[in-house]
Amino acid sequence: MLKAAIVYLQGSSGNLLGRTLSLSEQTVAYLPMQYAEQQPTMEVSVNDRFKYYNNWNATNWTATETDLRIWYRTGMQDFVNYETTKKWLIDCSHPANFKSELDKKVLFETEKSWEHLIFIRYADASLEIIKKLAKLKRPDLNHIAQINNIEIDIFNDLILQYPAAHYIDWEDMLELPSYITAIKKLAIKLNLILDYAIVEQLWMSWHSETQKVLHE
Repeated sequence: MLKAAIVYLQGSSGNLLGRTLSLSEQTVAYLPMQYAEQQPTMEVSVNDRFKYYNNWNATNWTATETDLRIWYRTGMQDFVNYETTKKWLIDCSHPANFKSELDKKVLFETEKSWEHLIFIRYADASLEIIKKLAKLKRPDLNHIAQINNIEIDIFNDLILQYPAAHYIDWEDMLELPSYITAIKKLAIKLNLILDYAIVEQLWMSWHSETQKVLHE
């Protein structure tokens, strides 16, 4: 089942949010490549999910993000298997990619194919640090040019287009108390069961490695 699509600007912590919400055993787990064939229906415990997800690495954030995937994106699974599984898929997309899929109508025909849309909002004053994180975490990609040339405009258009979507503010993701509060609100809206002690552990590890990216 297509439970939620998270739409976020590069550098604004979409991977953290996607993994956090997918700590629930109700959801499709983000998994290494060797489990791509089983992913849509694979039973993965909360503790095992945490072990997989807790791979934040300030010295190789590219591996942090690419070692775990929703594998239809690489052609190693069929999207229809995520639509038909009883597990809930919570997927993450950058704005241009999400709009492209809406326009192509190949994977899903409308935004209503997803039960929920979630946008990671940000204050204008936060944009430079978000772009800095995008650049530092993924030096293998040309995120800055993409953000400046297309992503911001499409993100703003999508927010206006879907006013009924859910939101989490990026600034609230930077401190543990406000992050937990925001996640609890989203969990209620999505009807997710989460272990908040593990949510806290995942955030603390992410925060520690993110600070290393910024300051080392």
